Amino acid sequence: MRSIRVLRRNGVSAMNVSSPKSKFPQIAAKQVPETISALDNAVRRLMWRERVWLKQALRADELEIAPFIVLAHLAHLGGVTTIGALAKDLDQRNTTMTGHIDRLEDKKFVIRKFGGAHDRRQVSVQLTTAGEEFLRRINLARREHIRQAAAHMKVSQVKELVSLLELYLSWAENPK
Repeated sequence: MRSIRVLRRNGVSAMNVSSPKSKFPQIAAKQVPETISALDNAVRRLMWRERVWLKQALRADELEIAPFIVLAHLAHLGGVTTIGALAKDLDQRNTTMTGHIDRLEDKKFVIRKFGGAHDRRQVSVQLTTAGEEFLRRINLARREHIRQAAAHMKVSQVKELVSLLELYLSWAENPK
């Protein structure tokens, strides 16, 4: 059984559709396609704007987004892992990952270490101090970028935005 309520907030009406089968009963796509369309548009615009910002931030160092993601993931893993593990984690072929590592190595952001204890063919990648400093600089610039974007909002609005994004991401990361 479904229940439908009209919610009013700041003079804007929205439908609240509940269904016992829905994990998130507050909205049903069939009942409010304009809301889903607006959300889709906003998410696409946000992704595009952040991609453009990141590309511009990396331009001075002549680094593309894909190798930057590899570098950031390497830092997330503690600064050392194998090329194969990076390729698997980031859903890339080993040959593609090797190309990204080549570019990062040229910039002195990573170094390769050859030969594991049990398999001398195994190649690990390690984040360098230069790589750590680069990531720190980009992260500081990103924080400033986000601070400027949030500057026109009230603190309560920023907190609400974070809460709504966390709700969206909790589903996106575990859509079951």
